[in-house]
Amino acid sequence: MLAGVKVVFVEDASRGLSAAAVDAAKEEMRAANIRIAQSADLLPAQNNNVKPKARKFAP
Repeated sequence: MLAGVKVVFVEDASRGLSAAAVDAAKEEMRAANIRIAQSADLLPAQNNNVKPKARKFAP
């Protein structure tokens, strides 16, 4: 890996071939200091009462 680079594996955004392959891959990632997270851990909490502002894009 590159020095100074932090890597996060988003587990629920991926799918493994088998349970054994997933376990082996996760163990390898942990050994390489790769953080294993769920998407909910990385995304801000959603507030359904707040509507997004319209964005204007320059042509």
